[in-house]
Amino acid sequence: MKISIVMTVYNGEKYLKEQIDSFLNQTVLPDEIIIADDCSSDKTIKILKEYKKYNFVKIKLFKNKYNLGFTKNFEKAISKSTGDIIFLSDQDDVWYNNKIEIVVKKFKKNPKVNLIIHDADLVDKNLKRNNISAIGQAISGFNTTDVFITGALTSFNKVLKKYLLPFPKNIISHDGFIHFVSQNLGTRMVINNKLQMIRRHSNNTSNWVASSLKKINKFDVLKNQFFSKRAKNYNDKLEQVKRMIDTIKKIKSEKNIFSKKKLLTSLHDLQKQEIALKKRNLFENSNFFKKKLIAFELLVKNHYKYFNGPKSFIRDLLR
Repeated sequence: MKISIVMTVYNGEKYLKEQIDSFLNQTVLPDEIIIADDCSSDKTIKILKEYKKYNFVKIKLFKNKYNLGFTKNFEKAISKSTGDIIFLSDQDDVWYNNKIEIVVKKFKKNPKVNLIIHDADLVDKNLKRNNISAIGQAISGFNTTDVFITGALTSFNKVLKKYLLPFPKNIISHDGFIHFVSQNLGTRMVINNKLQMIRRHSNNTSNWVASSLKKINKFDVLKNQFFSKRAKNYNDKLEQVKRMIDTIKKIKSEKNIFSKKKLLTSLHDLQKQEIALKKRNLFENSNFFKKKLIAFELLVKNHYKYFNGPKSFIRDLLR
């Protein structure tokens, strides 16, 4: 089973060596490390060229001619991978040396699983632990792991690549889309093994409430959702849903490895979600009274489950 690590980098000189060293100290080594640099202006490229001298692991470095941004850079890096199992990685974390070994064993024992996400220790910039884990935060804040979609903790089977690439044009989160596809195909597995450290520092690209180094609860999530900036529209989610509907319809017409029942259930739910997203998009150009009618219609049809539940209904009433 060929293993690929896919990592994107941008001005990562501060922590990059520790991350790559953790790749090279794995009990099961990767066959290739794909690195896409998004026009770094620090010593990132110099560091990476030094690592390319190692001949026991193939390191493939791709330098962008212009800045692609976080999501498109991951799309490029994933497209360059050739492994059977693809591990996603950020540039500033540290893997425990048995990460690849444990995840690969899980894939082998669960052949119908095409994506695995694992737990991790949340640490500060100096890798100091505080007994808070990624899954622990998701459970205490949201009471579910359905929202647990951290890309740096994710690996997936190459089977998924043809359903992922190219990414929809307007998606904001590559990891959100990858998990969205896997969840709708019924091939996602969450495991409780802590297999790395997630380093939290001032330059992290993600500020998700559950990534906090302080223990969170449901009130923290409620406060974060209520005071966060309202979305003007949901076109990115709508594009994602439409892509998934088309994907499932195509899969159903082919010989496939997925559960027929799961595909039908997902398709039915996605079609309802599409209606909900289109309806909520009408808020942008509606008057005060029309907005209230839309909100109550969404509530009666239970369509707020596709957003943040009753909290979204209350916010819409105040818009």
